[in-house]
Amino acid sequence: RGVEGGATELYYDGNKKIETTNTGVQVTGDITPTGNVTKQIVTTHHCFTISAGGSAQDFWVPFIGTSEQATPNNTHRTVAPYDGLIKRIVVHATGAFDSSAQVRYHKINGGDTDDFANDNSTDDTTTNVTVDLSTAYTAATADFSSGNTFSAGDQIGIGLVRNNSTTGDVAMTVVWEYTIS
Repeated sequence: RGVEGGATELYYDGNKKIETTNTGVQVTGDITPTGNVTKQIVTTHHCFTISAGGSAQDFWVPFIGTSEQATPNNTHRTVAPYDGLIKRIVVHATGAFDSSAQVRYHKINGGDTDDFANDNSTDDTTTNVTVDLSTAYTAATADFSSGNTFSAGDQIGIGLVRNNSTTGDVAMTVVWEYTIS
């Protein structure tokens, strides 16, 4: 049934099941897809301060708590709830971290209890994308086109590798795409 200037409604056996609204679609009852449903989720809560000196260090995004560090532990990884991939990471920095800074994606398959290591000895997958953060108070985008997939239950970690001793605040926005089947 179509209402001029209003909703379109679909019925089954006299009961309304789908209706368009001014904000989208309303469904009454279960939805049973026959294929995969893909949803993209943007996460913006990864903010930390790089306050340690030294050069060429890997600083890990804290998924639990607020403390980043060069040697990762359990707070610097998350477990994937679904199969998916990392599409893009946008890095905002108050410090000039060099034109060859890297955004690093680490994965341990299947929820293994190993921690990530900077030498990658326990990582099943490590993918680096170089970004230009040579100017303070700038942003750079790391687009991942390969080596960026994960399966439900995999442990995932995101790091920033700076190639100088600059310190500063960092905010990372991670765009994940999950396949929910």
